[in-house]
Amino acid sequence: MNVLLSLGSAVKIGYKKGTPLHDQKTCYLMMEGECNAGCLYCIRPKDKNKLSRIPWYSYNLEKAIPKIESNFERVCIQTVNHSNFLSEIKEIASKFSNSIPISVSLSLKEYNGIENLYGYVDKVGIGLDCARKDIFQNFKPYYNWDKTWFGLKKQPRYLGIIMSYVI
Repeated sequence: MNVLLSLGSAVKIGYKKGTPLHDQKTCYLMMEGECNAGCLYCIRPKDKNKLSRIPWYSYNLEKAIPKIESNFERVCIQTVNHSNFLSEIKEIASKFSNSIPISVSLSLKEYNGIENLYGYVDKVGIGLDCARKDIFQNFKPYYNWDKTWFGLKKQPRYLGIIMSYVI
């Protein structure tokens, strides 16, 4: 199975040449494939090897895991939204040993089933991204403001730690 590693993560484990800008503690990896969300601010649909103007590089996950686990304190999975991405999160997370905590950053159209990530990840970041409902609906037409807030309120009882972020 291949995943995308952020430039900084690839540099730290020796897969890319470069000088780290800081002592990065978290390995950022992203699922391969197309995202069907179409958020207006996201560069991902236009360039499948970039997210937020940062280049990402495809590597075999199984081969990279020993280097990731010996060089980082945490793994953060960046998701792309497609029909079976919750299953793919579990597949990626299950390949790591229990010695490294795993968080996931996602946005969901429906929040039913997110509790199935329990035992695979210890933190979930839900992308609110926009601070107002009207902006949210304009920039994230695939998602629903009220369902996203429902997910933010409901999920802590399943997973324990839920984070959110606003761009």
